[in-house]
Amino acid sequence: MAGVTRASADSPAGPSAAAPRYLGVDLAWRDSTPGRPANETGLAVVAADGTVLDAGWARGVDAVEEWVLRWATPGSVVAIDAPVLVPNATGMRASEREVSRSYGRWHVAANASSASLPWLGGRDLGERLERAGLVLDDGVQPVPEGSASYFECYPYTTLVGAAELGYDERRPRYKRPDTTLPPEARREARAAVCDDLLRRLGTLSAAAPALQLRSHPVSRLLLDEPSPLVDRAYKHREDLLDALLCAWTASLRAQAPARLQVLGHATEPDARGRRATILTPCRDGQRRQPAPQPLRGHPVAAAAAPGPASGRPPGVTVRPTVADDWREVRDLRLEMLADTPRAFGETLAAAQPLDEQAWRLRAARGTSATGVFLAAVDEADGRWLGTMGGYLPEPGHPVLVGVYVTPTSRGAAAGVADALLDGVVAWARGHGDALFLQVHEANDRAIGFYRRRGFAPTGATSPYPLDPTALERELRLPLQ
Repeated sequence: MAGVTRASADSPAGPSAAAPRYLGVDLAWRDSTPGRPANETGLAVVAADGTVLDAGWARGVDAVEEWVLRWATPGSVVAIDAPVLVPNATGMRASEREVSRSYGRWHVAANASSASLPWLGGRDLGERLERAGLVLDDGVQPVPEGSASYFECYPYTTLVGAAELGYDERRPRYKRPDTTLPPEARREARAAVCDDLLRRLGTLSAAAPALQLRSHPVSRLLLDEPSPLVDRAYKHREDLLDALLCAWTASLRAQAPARLQVLGHATEPDARGRRATILTPCRDGQRRQPAPQPLRGHPVAAAAAPGPASGRPPGVTVRPTVADDWREVRDLRLEMLADTPRAFGETLAAAQPLDEQAWRLRAARGTSATGVFLAAVDEADGRWLGTMGGYLPEPGHPVLVGVYVTPTSRGAAAGVADALLDGVVAWARGHGDALFLQVHEANDRAIGFYRRRGFAPTGATSPYPLDPTALERELRLPLQ
């Protein structure tokens, strides 16, 4: 199709073709003219399980509209990074002002949009989608069940509002070069920030809902290739990155609506009852507005593993660790080695002398290309309640490691261990047909938990590294 590059010409057929999909559009605001083509728009669509169904770019609202209508099934949700409803003649919309109020501490603010701007591609696209039968989802009025809908999003709010990504203090500076650096260092620094961001997005394979970047050849390249330094090539990459963020935001909106807020919730509706809102993921400390109305007919993001599980406990965030978490990783590691020494292959005496750099390397495993390391964090006071990880000793053989929950957060009723395991299982699904682990033969509490979650002995044993007279038993959880 003219105007689209590296995006599939056809949407998939088969039983999954009728399921709702989650589309992301990082829209170029200025449309094409006879003398000048529009800038690129990034496009991505994911399934409920996070599989990337299509990823690419388009130029011009015509091409974007055609792509959306090709991929949007009944009940699909489209998140658009551009103003889609602009009722104000001048000034700034209320929803844009509220971005700063909720996210300003994280250095996130919105540009002003009004009808006086010469380019409003988002408004044009929204009007076209409504003529085609899609419904504007302002988060206030219910969307009719089965209707495809679209809403306005803002990727920066997703980055800092989704605790899984670990941007606890400020947004990543991946858009423009940092002018506080020497000119010769700016583009390399920007590329490094972008690569770190992409590594964090890669860990969303363990999130609920998930984003499986490695499930599509185009999105996989974002993880496998370094970010370019040349501006044009970098912008090409950034547009797709933002489109994938929009698609994941659409998935959050449908599958975990309580995690979002409706900026501009109190604004006056237009003559058709629509409000100029922005739907944004938020942490508890960022919430200033109510959550959007739930969408009917969508799966609810919950436990990914076989066996009974509680899903994410209220007030607990499960997210990948990053290097700056080194103090928390250190403190919990020392606690677990003192609490349950025979559960791990390291002694407290060996871990205590490690320096900051060693702990930073361990904490960075949460965003590793070959593994995942998750922390369960109390949203009220920031306490770490437990950790769990997975790694690939060889391709196709994911292994569960580093399992620990603080004594006050143990048990099925607390749900912390279940929530952590759900995350590791979601990651492991992209790397093999089963998840394996080694457990000390005398660790009855752990064995009971694993059996409850569907693990079974393989019959294989090996000597416990710290005491060869004891055995570790291998357990296996089928993932298919």
